[in-house]
Amino acid sequence: MKIKVLLGSILLGIGIPMANADEPRAPSAAEIIVQEEQAYTEKLAILKTRNPEKDAAAANAMGFAYVLGYYRGRSMVVDVPGVDKIQYAEKKSVCPTLVMGGMGDMIYGAKHQEYRKALLDYAKRFNQKTFAVCSKK
Repeated sequence: MKIKVLLGSILLGIGIPMANADEPRAPSAAEIIVQEEQAYTEKLAILKTRNPEKDAAAANAMGFAYVLGYYRGRSMVVDVPGVDKIQYAEKKSVCPTLVMGGMGDMIYGAKHQEYRKALLDYAKRFNQKTFAVCSKK
């Protein structure tokens, strides 16, 4: 009981009505956008440290050549950057496809857009190296 009273005092002190203290609250659209932009800012920083050619060479050396793809819009069609669509269709059964996240139909802001562009460039360069190996299977 003392904790609830203390919590109520704190919440009232910062302008949150006590009636809402015990009720779950969904984040607002603005809060979601801020959270997503922060997450994509961090992901972009990590992605910029990666070298797609080295990562592809490592996958190939391990005997696990795969390609990176993403779902186009809300369809179940997978696009594979840097690989000819016809060639991919012919070889997709022997070239495993890892579907990348963050490529849906919602863009949260400038950092998310920048991340998507960087991810597509990374995937294109990665796929050009790995598809050449896995398509020979």
